[in-house]
Amino acid sequence: MTRIAVVSPEFPVPDEPHRGQPIYMTILGLTSCPGIELEVFCPTATYPALLNHRFNRAWIQALKDHSPPGVRAHYFGYPALPAISRPTNGYMSAYTLLPRLRAFRPDLILAYWLYPEGFGAVTAGKYLGVPVVVGARGTDLRWIQDRVSRYFVRKTLRQADAVLTVSEELRRCAIELGAEPSHAHSILNGCDSSVFHYRDRDEARACMGLDKASKLILYVGRLVAAKGLLELILAMGDLVRQDPAFHLYCIGDGEFSAPMTAKANELQVMEHIHFLGNQLPRDVAAWMCSADVFCLPSHTEGCPNVIIESMSCGTPVVATHVGGIPELVDRESGITVPPYQSEPLPSALRLACSQDWNRVQISQRLQRGWGKVAQETLAVCQAVLSADPRRS
Repeated sequence: MTRIAVVSPEFPVPDEPHRGQPIYMTILGLTSCPGIELEVFCPTATYPALLNHRFNRAWIQALKDHSPPGVRAHYFGYPALPAISRPTNGYMSAYTLLPRLRAFRPDLILAYWLYPEGFGAVTAGKYLGVPVVVGARGTDLRWIQDRVSRYFVRKTLRQADAVLTVSEELRRCAIELGAEPSHAHSILNGCDSSVFHYRDRDEARACMGLDKASKLILYVGRLVAAKGLLELILAMGDLVRQDPAFHLYCIGDGEFSAPMTAKANELQVMEHIHFLGNQLPRDVAAWMCSADVFCLPSHTEGCPNVIIESMSCGTPVVATHVGGIPELVDRESGITVPPYQSEPLPSALRLACSQDWNRVQISQRLQRGWGKVAQETLAVCQAVLSADPRRS
């Protein structure tokens, strides 16, 4: 029996059931592997109640008895102050992790999110004499906002026994920051094919009660500026002026919905912008099957799951040429454009909506379930355990 302790601050909670979904799905796959005993530890920086921050002691206390279906998870906080405690957050994370890990007695620690929690896991692993595999999701590796965090990210990458990334581009980034090339592995995200699979577009639209003649552009994700949503609204202004059949449907929520609405009203296209809020996965899949094109104009990405899900539904993609997106989207499945630019986006969307795509072929391009992701992750963990001199 191999005991694996998973450490990550990104994991589902009641008010955010899709939080850390790729990590959760990978962990579910690992729990089904024979000979694996696994528990999840979720350290989170918690702030004084006076700061009126969401991540406070009361929030953590409410999660004391919570575990997502299929896994045993432990949520706990470590004290922090915005910006001020950044240099010590990794050590505080390790301090709160240590007694819990010591009680679980893992053979290996698998940590997702490089700093501070990944550093905390590496520090705790060294103290316990347990090998540590760290996984980078994208933002934690490509969007390091200060020198202190960069220093500790580098230290985490150098000290980990193996590094996992969700794209080859991120793997190269990890190596540039100090990861040993032979210890760095790229493992693409997966997709639940029982939910996200091909359906005829006209049939899907009929079930949704959607106009068969409309040109439907779909966005799924957090409504934040870094997803390139201002550029997308500007592109809609261009598209609608030439053809009023264009409509944009946005699934998700976030603080950028107000600026999006303001810009849409300014461009007089608000009646062509539809905010759907958060949706269940089966409903997201129905929208993907109904769409003419899925659009993700992000400024930065790792390996966006929504692209894999959209393509699994047979929907072509227009996305920016950033992160691992070029590893997912080819000429037969979509179009990539430069980030931060609204000028090329309407042309790409117009072309994608008029092109005769082979949607069945697109749906077959990325046949990759979460079980495969779990197997590849476990293979790296087992290789680390086999090479660990402490076990012999």
